[in-house]
Amino acid sequence: MVFNGATMELCITAPKVKPSQFSSARLHIQMGDDFIQMGITVNPLLYKDDQPRLFVYTKAGGQQCYNHQCDVGMISVRQDYPMGLSMLPASERGAKTSYFSSFGLIKDKANGNWWFEFGTDAEEIGFWPSNLFRQSSGNYVEWGGEVFTASLPGPQMGYGIFPFQQVRYDAYVKLIFSNNYNFDTKVDYMESFSDDNRGYQVIDFVKSEFQDAGHIIFYGGPGLDH
Repeated sequence: MVFNGATMELCITAPKVKPSQFSSARLHIQMGDDFIQMGITVNPLLYKDDQPRLFVYTKAGGQQCYNHQCDVGMISVRQDYPMGLSMLPASERGAKTSYFSSFGLIKDKANGNWWFEFGTDAEEIGFWPSNLFRQSSGNYVEWGGEVFTASLPGPQMGYGIFPFQQVRYDAYVKLIFSNNYNFDTKVDYMESFSDDNRGYQVIDFVKSEFQDAGHIIFYGGPGLDH
């Protein structure tokens, strides 16, 4: 498979983490040995607090880093959308109203650069030059949660509960799309994966109670050793 972009609309949550942990919800495009991630993270080590904040993470060549912390980091073009932007208010489990943000990672047809498109108007807020990556297109795309912990118990993911396919009670990603080699938009050949189902789970769910939600992925969990 060849991918030239992907998008998602992400339910904003504020999982509980300890100072040496992080819990993220993100879009990930793998390009050979390199990759780009974007989304929302609670990362006290990076941001010095427990708020959900905007982030990108890049691996290219021999370097990898958050945001702009190395030579392969994203080049920002909008000062009003900085990395680390607070994404509050966060959604509350069971509430009638949820909060979302839209993300897109789109390859420019003209020059091969990768653009971060953010918000409902798909504002171009930063890019990665094409020459950073040894492979010009992605070979797979991931949507969902990711956590890190140096010791047990592990951090929460999403709302800190296992998903059971209800949008008011689960963390989820909706309106997911990917662009293939012809830049056609579609979502095919999906496969659910969790590193450890004891602490975290993911459910690929095509049908939903949102008529305009498209393809949905539910995810979350209380963490390992709970």
